[in-house]
Amino acid sequence: MVAGTFSAVNNNTLAANHPLRRLMHPHQFMTISTNDLQLKLLLGNETSFVPSVYSYDLSTFGKICADIEKELQIKDLDAKEDFKQRGMIDTKFHYPYRENALSLWKIIETYVGNYINNYYEDDTNLQNCKQLQKWYKDLNTYIPNGILNYVTDDLTKENVKKLITLFIYTVSVGHAQTGSITFNYLGWLQYLPTNVRADGKGSSIGLHQVAMHVLFGTNASSPKLTDDFSHFAVDEKGKKCMQQFIQNLLDYQRKLDDEGIHPYTLCPKNLETSVSS
Repeated sequence: MVAGTFSAVNNNTLAANHPLRRLMHPHQFMTISTNDLQLKLLLGNETSFVPSVYSYDLSTFGKICADIEKELQIKDLDAKEDFKQRGMIDTKFHYPYRENALSLWKIIETYVGNYINNYYEDDTNLQNCKQLQKWYKDLNTYIPNGILNYVTDDLTKENVKKLITLFIYTVSVGHAQTGSITFNYLGWLQYLPTNVRADGKGSSIGLHQVAMHVLFGTNASSPKLTDDFSHFAVDEKGKKCMQQFIQNLLDYQRKLDDEGIHPYTLCPKNLETSVSS
């Protein structure tokens, strides 16, 4: 919902050579076409994935989605805000996921901030860009419930940094976190059934087959966050900024390797650049 909206607004408001369009382009690679394809696969009709595998018919699931859309607040996708709202920003017990997620957020946030500083000296310089004015307005129009629960009405460097950081984090880290739940558990329907049959029997072979088709179809190899996409930069300063981002991710990967990788660890080398599968 958010990734597709960002991608469409980016395409419709920012010119192909706009520096911020180039910043976000690797992270919207194939997102719109993927959403179009997967929507048909998941919710095309009553025999599609969701109504087949879960205990919802299409109309019920549509109502659930509509209810979620009404309550959606883009600020909830901000890693720091999420931990604060859940009272988990500071705990007496060890919470490895928090440290992992916030470390990745900080790397992305630093990258976006440095990149913006390369092209805009101050807020006035940024506000004079009519394309960004339209971009900011359209994000507030088309993202469910707008962006003003997260940023102010003013087009500033800080607000643009927050929005682009959230976008990149959501399509890479957030998407991996959510997708790993499906990938890790959906193949074990005999132990973790997604619905309960009226006759009390276990999941059918057909149901397993549908689940595996979706797992294979949505886990195709995709560009990784640590891949070098600096060729998208409009100039040398943008290229260096992108390359530094990749280096920071690789440095963090080495730190994780030294500390020991756990099944729950979100590793930069495994994160996808965009929602493209």
